Amino acid sequence: MYICCPGGRIIRVLMENGIARENVEGVLGVLRYIAGEIGREGDAFELDPEVRAQLEDMGLTDEQIDFVVGLAHRLASRPTDDYSERENGIRQRTKGRG
Repeated sequence: MYICCPGGRIIRVLMENGIARENVEGVLGVLRYIAGEIGREGDAFELDPEVRAQLEDMGLTDEQIDFVVGLAHRLASRPTDDYSERENGIRQRTKGRG
């Protein structure tokens, strides 16, 4: 395990797909941004060339960029309710928490 938090799974998957440790934080920020754009634009989403260039500047290959965009699509399409599943499978109520 690379990090002990719920987001550790995403970090692990990024690193398993060749994202360098020093780029993970930046890629996570871009991943969050892309997922938000997908949520707003829906089927009309197209990756902004400037965002692609930002990922390329971090050293990502076309295949890695496609992976990050695919991951953002999966994250953006996850159903939201007032429960959040933890990695250990326990459901924890999150609605109304700070």
